[in-house]
Amino acid sequence: MNKKISITLSIILVIATMSLLLVACVPTSKEDAIEKMEELGYSSSTVYDIGFTLLIKGLDTDAEATYCALDKDFNIIMAIWFKTSAGAKEFYNDMKEKMSDFAKDSSSKEGDEYGAKRQGKVVYAGSKQAMKDFASL
Repeated sequence: MNKKISITLSIILVIATMSLLLVACVPTSKEDAIEKMEELGYSSSTVYDIGFTLLIKGLDTDAEATYCALDKDFNIIMAIWFKTSAGAKEFYNDMKEKMSDFAKDSSSKEGDEYGAKRQGKVVYAGSKQAMKDFASL
């Protein structure tokens, strides 16, 4: 009996650990993002960050923080932290629809180099490399 309980608990522990690793990829705050991205060679762009913050604050969202950074190769990342997952989901779905319409109207292939994702309360967009860096552990 004790052996079965030990095996069951071990399996549950492994599953819980794997779940945490999969969910804990995106920085949970602007401060974490700045620290993480600076380690990867990105620097905050004050001009872009201020403009991006003003743009987001002008929208009807529950956004609580924004972040914008560039690296030496001009890979860009823009992130928005929301108060609720529902607010992030609503914003992301609206943005995704507008991006889709833009891609249909554009004959440029540049859109393939950029994207957007949502994870929990965070929506982030930018170049494919910057998004990969942002979501890495």
